[in-house]
Amino acid sequence: IAPRSPGIRQYFGTEDLLFFELGDADDLARQLEFAYADPDAVARVVNRGQDVYRANSWWHQRANLLDAVVSIFPPDVPS
Repeated sequence: IAPRSPGIRQYFGTEDLLFFELGDADDLARQLEFAYADPDAVARVVNRGQDVYRANSWWHQRANLLDAVVSIFPPDVPS
């Protein structure tokens, strides 16, 4: 359960995370009640959220960045 803020929404969609309106305690309470009442739905959201997190984790992004750098500046391989 996370606040509906631009930084978080940039990565996670409504199917990937339970959102509440920032500063709205009633909305947070509704999400907590939903999570308590429907653990199966929450498990599905958690699984999707973890997939998004892993795809955007530093280790994954690091590999993408290194691949990009190598494609621009290939290693000097002696012939």
